[in-house]
Amino acid sequence: MPYEEKTGMKYLICFALSLIMVSSSGASPDLKHYPNLSKTILNTEDNREQEDIIFWDDLKRGWFYYEKTDSDNDTQKDRDDKDLIINWKAFKELTAKETNEAINELKDYAVSNPTKINIQNYMVAQKIATKKAHTFMTVWMDVLRDHPTLDETVRRPASSFVSFNLANAKSRATDIIVNELAQDPDMGLIIFYTQDNYYSSIQMPIIKRLLEKTRWQPSRFINVQENPDAAQKFGIETIPEIWLAAKDGRKARVTAGARTADVIKENIVAAYERMTGNQLIKDPFQFQDTELFQQIENR
Repeated sequence: MPYEEKTGMKYLICFALSLIMVSSSGASPDLKHYPNLSKTILNTEDNREQEDIIFWDDLKRGWFYYEKTDSDNDTQKDRDDKDLIINWKAFKELTAKETNEAINELKDYAVSNPTKINIQNYMVAQKIATKKAHTFMTVWMDVLRDHPTLDETVRRPASSFVSFNLANAKSRATDIIVNELAQDPDMGLIIFYTQDNYYSSIQMPIIKRLLEKTRWQPSRFINVQENPDAAQKFGIETIPEIWLAAKDGRKARVTAGARTADVIKENIVAAYERMTGNQLIKDPFQFQDTELFQQIENR
């Protein structure tokens, strides 16, 4: 064989051997795009803790059971270079935010490198997150049972029967308060409107019926186009607007835009409470004077 052919063959063999060495070197996957996931990757296969086989979740033998099988060595031999070796102990120590981000990174990596191990890693990570979430909710319910003060369903019952009766009680209380305010000569309603405004045209009949029903005096209708100074004084932004005004100069916006009679009455009560600082409709849910209650009130 000519010298040139021998030399070329020599270089070709060396190049092929270098490729074989690189492909079998077991180099770690590039994880620069997976910052959270990189915290849980073992550097060598000899250092792995073998938790990627979900022995701790074996329902028949218990999470504490572990049995090393002959297939472990076969798995090591058949492992793809792109397989991630996860340190599940480190994974379970991640914060909630890091766990969510690491799961997304596992999914992205598994989609890009869909081997059985990578997909299994993603599924195991989801299982760990689910168990953490279940533990969180279990403790959450324990806290609510110990401290019903923190349970919003006590204040706002999910029962339609209770909610309906609470709404009726609040509506009756609102009607009583509005009727009492209507008889107070120091409290008046001012309605700002314009003749050519559509919302004014549909709001006027509603407010007039309310005034007639409650016999509210005093009350005043102000056409913004004819009295721009009054509109500027009150800071009118929309048409129509209803304001509650006291004889001593205090005032509060009731509604802006077209509203139903029930909403107007509720807002009249709210406006009066803002003006006076007095709560007229009490919360039916009463806290007991406990240490936890004091913590809530003082925050």
